[in-house]
Amino acid sequence: MGSTAGRDPMRALFLSPHPDDVELFCGGTVARLAARTEVWLADLTRGEMSSNGTVESRAREAGEAARALGLRTERRQLELPDAGLDGRDPDQLAAVVDLVRESRCDLLFAPWVKDRHPDHVAAAELARRAFGRFAVPGYSGDAGWVGPKHLLHYPCHSAVEPTLLVDVSAEIETWEAAVRCYRSQFSPGAGVATPINRPGFIEHHRRRRARWGRTCRVEFAEGFVHEGPWPVNIERLLEG
Repeated sequence: MGSTAGRDPMRALFLSPHPDDVELFCGGTVARLAARTEVWLADLTRGEMSSNGTVESRAREAGEAARALGLRTERRQLELPDAGLDGRDPDQLAAVVDLVRESRCDLLFAPWVKDRHPDHVAAAELARRAFGRFAVPGYSGDAGWVGPKHLLHYPCHSAVEPTLLVDVSAEIETWEAAVRCYRSQFSPGAGVATPINRPGFIEHHRRRRARWGRTCRVEFAEGFVHEGPWPVNIERLLEG
């Protein structure tokens, strides 16, 4: 996921169905990439249907988390309807397509296609349809950029076997600090009891990273699903 000789680093765009999803499920990767290249992060909704917190408090927490992750670009907010994301809605698709085009990203990140939360599934479908648009030659309208090269899905609540693992051992404390910025969502005992503010919830996700890390002989890793083969530059691979 790094650059090759004579090329600029690949830009990345992360799509988060709600403020906090990207942080919780792949924030270590965001932090790792943000230190090396241009990273965009966009919340599709404001999280207005949450059991806890308000639109205003979640926006403040999202800003804190973005700074904790080291983002150097403005965090975007598409203001699509919470609990109403729809992968087949043409207006929602247009909003995502416009953002992809504006970011000129090479790597597009979105939730995995199977999840217990309907908004996560819909966000995955919007990303897949947007990615497919740019597979049409000339669709980007930009001679210097033809569209994202890769679509990577981050697992959320459902178990899935990753096809790509990112070493986030050096970023694990940054990841946890960013997640804990969402006090309204993850602080045990705060507000209405939910599955995500139970004691041990964040620790569970830390252990998930440790489990993935063991499979590739690092301390902590985040997993992704990449659909289709990924060509590898063998010389780059030999560099380690």
